Amino acid sequence: MKRIIGLLLIGMTIIQSCQNKNNASIEDLIAQGNLNAIKSKRQEISDQQKMLNKEIRLLDSVINSLDTNKNVPLVTTIEARSSHFMHYLELQGDVMTKQNVLIYPEMPGTLLKVHVKEGQQVRKGQLLAVIDDGGMGSQLEQLRT
Repeated sequence: MKRIIGLLLIGMTIIQSCQNKNNASIEDLIAQGNLNAIKSKRQEISDQQKMLNKEIRLLDSVINSLDTNKNVPLVTTIEARSSHFMHYLELQGDVMTKQNVLIYPEMPGTLLKVHVKEGQQVRKGQLLAVIDDGGMGSQLEQLRT
């Protein structure tokens, strides 16, 4: 029994001494200060990293193809494009005249279109602007029939 243990210890010592010294730790390489050894270790680690990244991408693609539970992103984006932007501005105001003239609309509503320009001469009965009646015209037509 003692012989077997002794032989095992000798065999382990021989195996340990025959190991490749190229797999030295990074701290040992830095402590030695050998620039070529440090560069070769860096290249070796970089190659391992590239190989592992390829394997990870392969595994991700297989997982995505086999996974039935798809993870849909919660936020999506769209590409901004130039387009025509229409906006409306609702104002209230008073019309100031040079003479004592009062103009009242026949009914309240949103001003849709102005048919005259500032300083233009107007006549009695001329259409100055169009007001949105908010459906009052259709109700009036319905009452007439």
